[in-house]
Amino acid sequence: MSASTKILLGGLSSPAAARLIQALSGAGYGVLRAESGVEILREVQHESPSLLLLDLDSPVIDPMNVCRRIKADYAARPVMVLYLADAARAREAHADTFTEPDGYIAPSISHEEFLERIASFLRIHSAERSLHQHAERLSAITAIQQEIAAAAPDQESIMKLAVSRAQQLTRADGAAVELVEGDEIVYRSASGSVASHVGKRLRVGMSFSGLAIRTDEILRCDDAHTDPRVDQTECREGSIRSLVVVPLRHQYNSIGALKVLSSRSRAFDDADIQTLQLVAHFMSAAINQAVAFGAKQALLAEHTRTIVALRESEERFRSAFDYAAIGMALVATSGKWMKVNRTLCEIVGYAEGDFRSLYFHSLTHPDDVADHQARLRGLLAGESGAFQMEARFLHRSGSVVWVFLSVSLLRDGKGKPLYFIAQIQNITERKRADEQVKSSLREKEVLLKEIHHRVKNNLQVISSLLRLQSGYVKDEAAKELFRESQNRVRSMALIHQKLYQSQDLARIDFNEYLLSLLAMLFRSYGAHAGTINLETHVDPVFLDIDTAIPVGLLVNELASNSLKYAFPENRCGTIRIDFRAVGHDEFVLALRDDGIGLPGDFDLDKVLTLGLRLVKILTSQLGGTLTFHRNGGTGFTVTFKEQKEKEKKLSHV
Repeated sequence: MSASTKILLGGLSSPAAARLIQALSGAGYGVLRAESGVEILREVQHESPSLLLLDLDSPVIDPMNVCRRIKADYAARPVMVLYLADAARAREAHADTFTEPDGYIAPSISHEEFLERIASFLRIHSAERSLHQHAERLSAITAIQQEIAAAAPDQESIMKLAVSRAQQLTRADGAAVELVEGDEIVYRSASGSVASHVGKRLRVGMSFSGLAIRTDEILRCDDAHTDPRVDQTECREGSIRSLVVVPLRHQYNSIGALKVLSSRSRAFDDADIQTLQLVAHFMSAAINQAVAFGAKQALLAEHTRTIVALRESEERFRSAFDYAAIGMALVATSGKWMKVNRTLCEIVGYAEGDFRSLYFHSLTHPDDVADHQARLRGLLAGESGAFQMEARFLHRSGSVVWVFLSVSLLRDGKGKPLYFIAQIQNITERKRADEQVKSSLREKEVLLKEIHHRVKNNLQVISSLLRLQSGYVKDEAAKELFRESQNRVRSMALIHQKLYQSQDLARIDFNEYLLSLLAMLFRSYGAHAGTINLETHVDPVFLDIDTAIPVGLLVNELASNSLKYAFPENRCGTIRIDFRAVGHDEFVLALRDDGIGLPGDFDLDKVLTLGLRLVKILTSQLGGTLTFHRNGGTGFTVTFKEQKEKEKKLSHV
């Protein structure tokens, strides 16, 4: 243990203090000592010890008041408070208080046991501080993502915000965004010690950033005085000892880099690199959106110019159209009347305003509808340029009016049909409304698929963050909690992935999903699962997302329990999962193993483990029943009904 781990002894009697100082110093801890409450608070403020040991029976301090002050006034600077007292004495002292210490150590224990207790509390303290720092970092990164999104589509604001926040989060002396222009990289935005570099240009092949861009890899230099990859002369002149460069991407191309610098060697750790990677990702996404926004703006401007030109042409056409001696009309490819002249109104007996609610087939004799539609389809297919025929129209009074109908189709420069031009025209084209509905449905399907894709990506980001954080946790129990949380998140992400890949966006093939989920769980538990045989019997069932997610989580929890506990010491065995449809909307999920079974005193109603509590909650959410048995191993059965849409709404109120 390094002497940088400080332990403060407060209010201890001289013999006790001497004994503890000797034991702790011999174990390599940095030992501090304070005799009064004021001294203790001052040492906590200035020295930031990891642990404070107070004598509960001290004649010179009020240890409970000191503990209360520290918990209230130094919450942002956490220190673990322990009492030197046995368990009975500690419980007696805190029977009527609201602020309790983090633990106690009996004064009568041996040196070896005393040091082991101290080491155990310090490990807990380290884990708590690590989680606290990680939560603060995640909160800061989330805020940055929101700020960058709010700054879009202004690229300059995005880059200024990114360098400012990157410098703050990594405690760097300076930060910069460099973008590629030809064979050069240009400082587009910078802060701190390199703020004056904006506009500076370097050859891509002659810089550390250029190396990161060319290789598309994150590069870290811990000491610029010894690293051959950097320009050591320039680093010495700029007082740069360490730096990190993260490439920026637009679609599939590297467009630049986000860089942070420090005058200290080894100033950046793996957590800083992960933070910079996320900031770079957010910034790249925002820049991509800004580029897309600019392209849409240019396209809109071009469309506006085209519309102006069309309006000028329409003005010239309108005069000749309105006063023609024969009936004329413009008809949309959907069959809707776009414009009719006065002569056509006289022929069919309708006022011009009446046409707004009519389609072409509204005026066509029923016996001619099929023939008209066939000819129109021929025009749209390019089989002919125009057709002429005698036709029967229905007058408003109900009488039949025969007209000579001449119809041609106008196309744009790319050959796309625009509208029909008719002389006494009323040819019915089948409503394009169906096509419009299909197009709208395709758009909604694309949007819904994108939503599922983004939810899946966000859940995978959370899963990755849990996996990354678990790498910093040494305690195996805590690491297992991270893995269980990661499996739960991945089981939900898998639902959205399957929906994204499915043709039916409302329901999921549960057999396919269950097999993927179980394969994922077996990979997660690796070597242990290699001795276990899996049997599945799943009916071909499709479930909606509101049912599939809780059922998937149920399978995750029950299968994980079997994989973890049913087969200790690499015992061989079998896990069997049945999922059956009973009737129209009732289902039975059964999971059983032939492992060592549940303890004899197991009581499902009094279970305290998070996994089985979650199983009970999920069963309740499904409105189902949960049973278990111990015959030849362990088995759980969940029976539930798929909720109707109305029941789901009521259950969510």
